[in-house]
Amino acid sequence: MVEALKKKGERRSLNPFVTIFVVIVLVAILTWIIPGGSYQLDDAGNAIAGTYQRVAANPQGLWDIFMAPIIGMVGNDMVGAAIAVSLNVMFFSAFLEMIDTSGALTTFLKRIAVKNKGQSTVLICLLVAVMMVLGTVTGSYEEGFVFLLIFLPILIGMGLDTITALAVVVVGTQMGCLASVINPFSVGIASEIAGISPGDGMLLRAALLALGYVFACFFICRYANRVQKDPSKSLQAWRRAEDVAEFGGEEGGGCVGVAGGAGEGAGGGAGAGEVAVAGGDGAGGAGVG
Repeated sequence: MVEALKKKGERRSLNPFVTIFVVIVLVAILTWIIPGGSYQLDDAGNAIAGTYQRVAANPQGLWDIFMAPIIGMVGNDMVGAAIAVSLNVMFFSAFLEMIDTSGALTTFLKRIAVKNKGQSTVLICLLVAVMMVLGTVTGSYEEGFVFLLIFLPILIGMGLDTITALAVVVVGTQMGCLASVINPFSVGIASEIAGISPGDGMLLRAALLALGYVFACFFICRYANRVQKDPSKSLQAWRRAEDVAEFGGEEGGGCVGVAGGAGEGAGGGAGAGEVAVAGGDGAGGAGVG
């Protein structure tokens, strides 16, 4: 009963579709308040400075509010269709959801981490490469923190620190997102708006991705090697014992198991992942939920 009351009293965020509809209604109301105006346009469709003039306003009514999403999708004489961008985002999001639900990506990353746990430089470069692919293909950032729970026990067990694991996720995904070679959520939408092909400038973005990868690996490995040689140089040296106890068990510890998530088996989900670390001979372990 108490739990039911708590659930009843919990505040839930608005559905995205409700939020969008509210914005449409607010904009429609503003068309009755803000006076109409227009600019003269050049051959390229750009507004010419100093040519603004008042025109009759075009207030939007109830029918226009309900038709706005449809016109936005299929377009009309004044507005281009956004259906291609919408479908691109929808199908790509479905693809990411299937990967997350199946746990395929999480299992793949776990195997890379465990297989190369004795070679810090090689492991860091591999993990950064995977994070950069996620960033440049999907624009990932928040999603990367799910994998942080996988990386922490192994990297700490190798004598590294939490900063190294965090840098792999943050620097890796953001360097990839910076290049956005084939990111449909930034390059795809921007190209559609600009009226150009998403392939324009792809080679330049790929070169930027390669340079970013070299910089990210050098930056992270340089710090990691310094910490591995002298743990006192870690930015988190003051809480080394707590980090080892919470995430890494004994240094040089054993395997990492990942369970939970959106799907069954070894699938990590945001906020629902669990990392179990067995140290040494299997005695002693730490669990992080």
